[in-house]
Amino acid sequence: KNRKVCVIDTGYDLNHEDLPKLNVGGNNNVGNQWSSDGNGHGSHCAGTIAAVENGVGVVGVNRNGEIGLHIERLFNGSGRPIFGSTIIGLAQDCVKAGSNVISMSLGGPVRSQAEEAAFTEMYERDNVLVIAAAGNGGNTRCSWPACYDAVVSVAAIDENKELAFFSQRNTDVELSGPGVDVLSTKSGGGYIKYSGTSMACPHVAGVAALVWSHYPEKSAR
Repeated sequence: KNRKVCVIDTGYDLNHEDLPKLNVGGNNNVGNQWSSDGNGHGSHCAGTIAAVENGVGVVGVNRNGEIGLHIERLFNGSGRPIFGSTIIGLAQDCVKAGSNVISMSLGGPVRSQAEEAAFTEMYERDNVLVIAAAGNGGNTRCSWPACYDAVVSVAAIDENKELAFFSQRNTDVELSGPGVDVLSTKSGGGYIKYSGTSMACPHVAGVAALVWSHYPEKSAR
């Protein structure tokens, strides 16, 4: 309960029986509520971080229902970015909300000096650990924001701890996590398996928050 993870994604199904209701907040984005998720991607990632141990469904990395969650909604129900939204702006809102860890299961091929400067400031000045999916191209190309120096880039492995065929594999990858056939919470109820570095990213974010909660005097670095 002394750590908060911010999830920048498609929203959060606040009504799902396995997702925490306490210590959860967020910001609506141009009429798109943080507490609903017409796409399901964000709720799946949130379940990996924090699905509660309640005798049903799945359990997340942090399963006692006490971890803080902050939801920033970048995407609409179709998975497209909400018009006018920027990763920088939403990540800065994560920081303002007191987040210690930011989980971003997203990325693209374009590098931005403004983004790089903003994430460096969050890491070095604000003491926030920023974590992003390495990408699903199955090659060595960079995906941003994962490849920025101030962001932890996460690759995907399978249950045999082998690198997933679709996972990026470049020198900027720092950690890997489970990303093949990951069962987690499905928006609207129930559970579903997804594969991708998007699934590996919240595993790492959840573990980071759990470890940091035991050593709160440590820095993001």
